[in-house]
Amino acid sequence: MRSGRILCLLGTPLLLACTVGAQTRFRTPARIPDQIMSAELPALNRPGPIKLSSYNGRVMVLALWAPWCGPCKFSMPALDKLGNDYRNREIAVVGLVELEANSDMDGLRFYLQQLKVRFTNLLMTREISEGLDPDHILPVTLVITSDGTVFRRFIGWNYKKTTQLLRKAVREALDKQSKTKASPGFFKHPI
Repeated sequence: MRSGRILCLLGTPLLLACTVGAQTRFRTPARIPDQIMSAELPALNRPGPIKLSSYNGRVMVLALWAPWCGPCKFSMPALDKLGNDYRNREIAVVGLVELEANSDMDGLRFYLQQLKVRFTNLLMTREISEGLDPDHILPVTLVITSDGTVFRRFIGWNYKKTTQLLRKAVREALDKQSKTKASPGFFKHPI
């Protein structure tokens, strides 16, 4: 009887976590909506506001994070290294952070400096957060093809596994993009 209670106590959170994870897969958009791509977002470590659409034509790794999130902090060096390793290819690593009530932009800038993060980080609005991560499970990392399609999504962060899978997804997205650009398409010939 006692072991049954223990199993129930241990199994319930695991079942709940699996259910939330499964729901999140289907709630992340298959394509980044135009209103999110065209929104001007304040930059934390770059001059001026930036639109995600300014990265059109490139594979984008979009990392949703928060300064209070431990796994988010652990993901930063790997994302920074990814951006640095692929800087000469058609890839952009962009972080999106929601400004919390007890935070300020200067504090976030200092946080990024302490982590030595060089990739672009933008403030996102609550509407953008709801549109990309309605379940508020952080970190969320999206690999987005040049046309705005979500190619792969990663929920949470495991330093070894996620880093390897993310790099693989970026290579696959770049390969897909180069094949798309290389295909001649269909031409109408004059009669």
